[in-house]
Amino acid sequence: MNLNLHTKFLRSLTVLLFASTVFSVNLMAQNEETPQIRTSFWQEVDFEFDIGISSFAGDFSNQGDFSDWLPIPVNGFSFGIHLNENVYFNRRLSGSIRVGLSAMSYASVTQFDRNIVDPNLASGRLVPANIRNTVFGPEIGAGLRMYPTPNFSIEPMLSFGIYYNDPRADAFFNQSGDLVEPDIPTNRATRDFSIRDVPEAVADGETIPGSLMAITYGMRFNFMISDTEFFTKVSYRDFLSPYFDGVRDISLDQGPNRAAIISVGMNLPVQSGPRTRDLRAGLGWDLRTQLDFAKGSMDMDSPEDREVFFELFDDIAVDRDTPGLMIDELANQIQFFEHNLGNTNYSIVLNKLPGNTFMIGHVDEDPFRIQNYGRLRVSVQDFAMSPKAITNKQYKLFMAAMGLNFPGSENYQQYIIGNPPSMQELLERAQIDLSEVPVDIQLTSVENLRPDPASWNELNINNVLPFSDYFYSEAYNDHPVVAVNWYQAMLFAAWSGLRLPNEVEWEYAAKSGVGGRVFPWDGYTGQDSSGNYLANYMQERGVYNLDGYTLFAPVDAFEPNRFRLYNMAGNVSEWVLDSYSSTYRILEQDRMMVTPSNFNLAETRKVHRGGSWASSLFFIGSGVRNHHQGHRASPLIGFRVATSSAAVLENRVLLNGEDDPNDGEDDDSEIDLMDN
Repeated sequence: MNLNLHTKFLRSLTVLLFASTVFSVNLMAQNEETPQIRTSFWQEVDFEFDIGISSFAGDFSNQGDFSDWLPIPVNGFSFGIHLNENVYFNRRLSGSIRVGLSAMSYASVTQFDRNIVDPNLASGRLVPANIRNTVFGPEIGAGLRMYPTPNFSIEPMLSFGIYYNDPRADAFFNQSGDLVEPDIPTNRATRDFSIRDVPEAVADGETIPGSLMAITYGMRFNFMISDTEFFTKVSYRDFLSPYFDGVRDISLDQGPNRAAIISVGMNLPVQSGPRTRDLRAGLGWDLRTQLDFAKGSMDMDSPEDREVFFELFDDIAVDRDTPGLMIDELANQIQFFEHNLGNTNYSIVLNKLPGNTFMIGHVDEDPFRIQNYGRLRVSVQDFAMSPKAITNKQYKLFMAAMGLNFPGSENYQQYIIGNPPSMQELLERAQIDLSEVPVDIQLTSVENLRPDPASWNELNINNVLPFSDYFYSEAYNDHPVVAVNWYQAMLFAAWSGLRLPNEVEWEYAAKSGVGGRVFPWDGYTGQDSSGNYLANYMQERGVYNLDGYTLFAPVDAFEPNRFRLYNMAGNVSEWVLDSYSSTYRILEQDRMMVTPSNFNLAETRKVHRGGSWASSLFFIGSGVRNHHQGHRASPLIGFRVATSSAAVLENRVLLNGEDDPNDGEDDDSEIDLMDN
């Protein structure tokens, strides 16, 4: 590729990138919610500096293709200082406007080549032996940032500058090729000569300008490291004047004067504090922080600003932009159907929940920022979830169906149909490859499916309620199974023909589709207007029984939420499908953002949700997250099951009637008749 074709190609590419990005702005902005918040000007400004290497090609030394794309050979350096104003468009796109100073140096090799410059064309029959130049001056530019991920952006950019110009030479060649020095003093600092001051080295009538204009275009790659933004920039600078090297009219190989530049740099905020993109994109704070920020950014004496503030309050507090927020609008669409568990004739009822969009994340006050995971709008497709946590009885049925013996296992044999799957089949159904699990966990034998009695001692409750009594006694058959690790919960779900709900599904279901809810019920406390407790949790430090239960409660204790799901707060926390990450932004790996999840076997920390009987009120909030090592069981963690499989959702006979079939036990189940 010759230099002219190279330049034309890059210009065409830049124009194409800008055109497509502007189109994206218009298209995406139509669908992006934009609360009318204001931040101060300086709160959106970065102090930006960069340093890099460059390769110039011009009339004195034409480097051809610059080794295709890179600035090779390196014959100069670049430096820039700018103020960068950020302009928010939407979560995926933002703009930037830059004003500042830029400098670029150039130093050629010493040469005398009659194929490049001809002394006979110069008025004094002299040509420069080499060229040195450092241009510097103001420039203004703009860019458009596209965010594939929250912490990485790609930015096509364009700028215009006017630069001081003074090409210089160490000495000059005469017609014979001898080095000579003109009869003028050298520059005291650089010990060389300004070509502008040597009329013998330029053509008759030629004047080297003292300033040059140039257009710079290219691509930046921005990334965050430890809350500081760094970038790498690849750019190409076309000088609109042909006199960067000062030998235009005595050159025999006149070409474009341009430079390729690779630089690195960083952005430092001029004024600290959250920015418009942080708030609008949900990078997240709790309710109080968001409202304080909004209030501080407005003139509260202005009626217009006060109106905007209260509109924003509605948006944040109740997530008004979520479709379908009328009371029971979503809940009225719930359907119920039965599903047989594994190789048994035992069925449970599943609640089929309507999909929608909502804002995932904690919305209540969080003064210590212990739940600073952000907020993120996601879409949820239709799915079904068990209305209750899996019980001791159901897990014992699983063990019996897999061929395990335990106290009372003989009572379950007559309800088992068909042969159980092998452990390898269960692992494949659950998509668990033990070679990818970075911990030593035994899941090769059905014996590994038993709950872990040793975990019961985690809270020293064995003296109050021995594990054998809780798990094997029929008195606790309707209580949630605990002391099972994440992998055992995954295998139960795979055996049952279902799976664990992912974190998005779990929170959506707990909030009944309303992202602004703090708990599965409306309000900000754990009691109703009559003082009745709405969940099983720790009321005060060391006080557990005011809700009627000292430890565990039955899985259908307390009133269900509007999606007819029981104990989505308190009693036992519940394993979900996701591995732990410190931010919800990892969900953006799913470009469609439809029921995204973070299923990662390499991460041993697994998320559990909902809080337990030992949790304070804050930690049973529907937006509160917690995590635990997935290979370790806990007496505080159980699970429930879900599915979004079309085969399950579409090929089931729906249960009729307005009454919730989850009220009471599954009376038609043979195993329940056995218990009765």
